[in-house]
Amino acid sequence: MFWFVKKVEMKTFLLRFGITLSVLTAMWFAFSRIPAKQSFQYLAKGNFDEEKFGELAMDAVFMESEELKSDSVDFVMNKMVNRLSEGNLFSSNKFHIHVVNNNEVNAFALPGNHVVVHSGLIYMCDNPEELLGVLAHEIAHLEKRHVYERMRTEGLITLIEGAVAQGGGATVATAVGELAGLAFSRDQENEADEVGFTFLTNSNIRPNGMATLFRKMKEDSDMSGYIPEFMSTHPELESRALNIESKCAGLSNTFVPVMTQEEWENFQVNLRLAL
Repeated sequence: MFWFVKKVEMKTFLLRFGITLSVLTAMWFAFSRIPAKQSFQYLAKGNFDEEKFGELAMDAVFMESEELKSDSVDFVMNKMVNRLSEGNLFSSNKFHIHVVNNNEVNAFALPGNHVVVHSGLIYMCDNPEELLGVLAHEIAHLEKRHVYERMRTEGLITLIEGAVAQGGGATVATAVGELAGLAFSRDQENEADEVGFTFLTNSNIRPNGMATLFRKMKEDSDMSGYIPEFMSTHPELESRALNIESKCAGLSNTFVPVMTQEEWENFQVNLRLAL
């Protein structure tokens, strides 16, 4: 038996994308594309096919936001993820980075080693190190299995099991929707900061990019009163930025730029041309 969510309802739900909300929305879509019983089997302990589920989740993301692809955009994104992969001995094709056309300042990780980056976030970054800080942070969430742990510990599997037992369909949607406001725990965010910082230094990348980006977002929100989803789902932003800056203070200045400032600005222009 299949169950479906009205397109207008999904669009309203997806507009509230945050880190956690994005993951759960993708799950919602994914469950609408396979039988309810099979959906639960994907999530059952020991039977969760992360790669398959990740593919379904990415299909959901692309239904809402177009993926931006061009030779120039792909070249830069591959250059960034390859730098992180080489520095940390990851296989070259382990992580899948997707840039989508969405003005919301956001990025999030999904099962199957997918990282989705909104174009709005790239435009916010003044240099490649700021974007690399975000990528390292999201890859850390994947490497530490925070996405799966959140699904398990926050009761998603239990709720889905109960929903299927009650008939699936709209009950499953309700169960998933109840978890829409959940985010990574404070410990998980702090761990992703620490691990992401190490990923950057291992790759000889200046690691203060995340801190400078967070500070810029905070300044913008103080002036406008608007707090982006990407920022609001990361608690204690100020203390985390200070922690990153403190760790940077003890490092030698021997980092190798990923690209020149001119190359970065050309990338941002090419991204707009890919729209």
